[in-house]
Amino acid sequence: YWDWEIQEKALQGFQSAPVDVAAEELLSGWREHSPELREEILSLFFKNRDWLSSLLSRIEENPAIGKDLDARQKQVLLKQSDPEIRERAEKVLNASINPDRAKVLEAYGEVASLAGDPTAGRPIFEERCSKCHQLRGIGRALGPDLAALTDHSNEALMVAVLDPNRSVESKYRTYMAESVDGFSYSGLLTNESGNSITLAMDDGEEATLLRSDLELFQGSTLSFMPEGLEVGLTPQGLADLFAFVRESGPPMKKFKGNEPIVVTPEPYRREIWLLSTTGEIYGDTLVMEDRFNNLGYWGSMNDHACWNFKVEEPGDYSVWLDYSCGSQEGANTFAIDVAGQRVIEEVDSTGDWETYRIKPVGEVTLAEGLNRLTIRPFMKL
Repeated sequence: YWDWEIQEKALQGFQSAPVDVAAEELLSGWREHSPELREEILSLFFKNRDWLSSLLSRIEENPAIGKDLDARQKQVLLKQSDPEIRERAEKVLNASINPDRAKVLEAYGEVASLAGDPTAGRPIFEERCSKCHQLRGIGRALGPDLAALTDHSNEALMVAVLDPNRSVESKYRTYMAESVDGFSYSGLLTNESGNSITLAMDDGEEATLLRSDLELFQGSTLSFMPEGLEVGLTPQGLADLFAFVRESGPPMKKFKGNEPIVVTPEPYRREIWLLSTTGEIYGDTLVMEDRFNNLGYWGSMNDHACWNFKVEEPGDYSVWLDYSCGSQEGANTFAIDVAGQRVIEEVDSTGDWETYRIKPVGEVTLAEGLNRLTIRPFMKL
């Protein structure tokens, strides 16, 4: 039934249902569910931790369900105390990586350390990206807002462009419709009601179709952004495109004592210290405070800080955080993105804002050369 209010009430009723009943009723016919309904169903399963094993079983049978897990949900699965669930989660999540696209990423690996020219990147954006993305008034605002990205590193953009189906929000997946009179449509689902759907297609046209006229309507596991956008582009051309995207983002904030640089390892222990004084600061409320030179007032979801740094010894690195948190301010979650890897951790209280604590938060593998790290809020503050 297509009335969203009725669907919501029905979902609430499943909270007390046996897990096998909920799984059968909610996870069957996954491709016919709308993006909003998929999000609500997955949220329901993650509210009931005892249901996660059943969810994994369904993902093992139908990998399309796993494609709609967001980063937080993947992290929850990978951090389960039950080793069997962790192992199963690792298996189904790794299965989502396309080996052919992995080879393309490897072939363009040098892009990670190339400096790009934003002026040269602009015509590449106009030619290859402007049908679905808009920057500086160029193009069509159909896909994600590239200016709002918090991780503009070459590594992150490489995965997004070269392997677009690896991690896709459900609202940016391709939906397909067939009408009873034999016409086929494919595009982004931009509007949905009880009576009709609207698909935006890559040729710039929109199609609004009555549900009563549909023979078939279902979502796919594929991103609306096609694979192969790199064809005909050199690694330098891709770096130029990324430089244009990066330069089109939000302006960097300026504070006394803050001078962004390329950080190099300290000479004795070869540790890499990313300090507030050497990073780029962005967002509505984030500031560098005077007393401790700390990054404070993390009050907006677009707050983030970035560092460019050089790795001289490739390998595994432990990530440590020096922080303080007032006693009433705990339980917020942050994400650290670097070299295509993500560390997610909760902020524990240190008692007050003047008491600092240093703690390990994760591990990452870094290659030799230039890298970029971003830290930002992960869940709504």
